[in-house]
Amino acid sequence: MPSSQILHRGQKFFDRVYGKVSKRVMGQMDRSGTEDLGVVARLMYGYLLSNTNILTPAESSFVLLAGLIPQDVRIRFLPIGLEF
Repeated sequence: MPSSQILHRGQKFFDRVYGKVSKRVMGQMDRSGTEDLGVVARLMYGYLLSNTNILTPAESSFVLLAGLIPQDVRIRFLPIGLEF
């Protein structure tokens, strides 16, 4: 698959995960001083997290959570009312 399709697939999956704040978050990564941060995020979401041949969407969500917990990121699940 061409890298442009991977980047697009990663952006679409990122948009689904982060919803209405996704454009602001990705824009901040793109403008963070290194242009590679946004590209790396798109590639990670495109190659790894959006590939449902390896992990189901639910399992991909667990991978996201597992990556955030050691970073001490406050996680909020608005649809189901849980906070960590």
